[in-house]
Amino acid sequence: MKPLVTVIEPEGPQEWFAALNEIAEVKFFSPRGPVRAAEIDGILAGSAAVVITSATAVSNDQLLAATGLKLIAKCGGPPSNIDVEYAARCGVAVSCVPGANTTTIAEYTVMLIIAALRRFDLQLPVVRRGGWRSSDSLLGHDLRDATVGIVGLGAIGREVLDRLVPFGCRLLVYSPHARGRRPDDGRFSFVETLEEMLPQCDAVTLHCRVNETTRGFFDERLFKMMKAGSVFVNTARGALVDERALARALENGPLSAAAVDVFQIEPPQSQNPLLRCGSALLTPHSAGWTVEALRRECGGAVDSVLAFFADKTIPGLLNEDYIRHLR
Repeated sequence: MKPLVTVIEPEGPQEWFAALNEIAEVKFFSPRGPVRAAEIDGILAGSAAVVITSATAVSNDQLLAATGLKLIAKCGGPPSNIDVEYAARCGVAVSCVPGANTTTIAEYTVMLIIAALRRFDLQLPVVRRGGWRSSDSLLGHDLRDATVGIVGLGAIGREVLDRLVPFGCRLLVYSPHARGRRPDDGRFSFVETLEEMLPQCDAVTLHCRVNETTRGFFDERLFKMMKAGSVFVNTARGALVDERALARALENGPLSAAAVDVFQIEPPQSQNPLLRCGSALLTPHSAGWTVEALRRECGGAVDSVLAFFADKTIPGLLNEDYIRHLR
């Protein structure tokens, strides 16, 4: 009897997952809204492996209860809503597809930085309304010679930096993790603290992972340190930012605009204060959403499942320790 593999919220057509049919019974679960915990309970109870996206969270209690689950294969980068180490203790392998959407998100981030500096959202409807530019409206700011702060220099942060260099902007990087391992190369400068960096920046872009230290760390205190008229961009994770503090920084200063692709709750609920901010450019977690990136993500997850059931090395495995705790 073939094991059951469930693809939760598939990011592409079923034919992208066709190779799984050779080794498993494959089911697809496509909810109309956010996936409910009770739905995850049922899926995990019957599945030997699941393919997920960043929208799916699996709690420690669910991992413990899912005694037949062997593998969680995430499309895209490492999951921020699964305790990978605890999964290992439950005998569950967790994999991801590193690099599948890194360039895609970096390109989108640079686009949002420019869009926020130039207030592209305000430009779009003008001609349709019969309007035009004037000397006192629709004036944006150049990226050239601007100071851009990059918070986090992981894979995506590095690609954002590489793509910003040709624009001729001054680049400051806050990344305690990377600072001791990567020297300045003349294209950017490390700073020791956010307190040092934020007052200098015309734009700040966030590229951190979510952990106990960074969860909600970009708060009112940090926003108040930012330069008057600066812009803020988040294509990383919504959990990194206090959304109410960001809304106040947009409404009362010092920010002139923010571009936000990720939210604490997705889709954002009607009470989210950012929805009422006219200077917030909001996009639906689409920084990594291209045909090419999704094919890479789905293909990588499929490869992980095939390797697992063939007893081969699992691409993108995040918790090698799982094998000591197989149930």
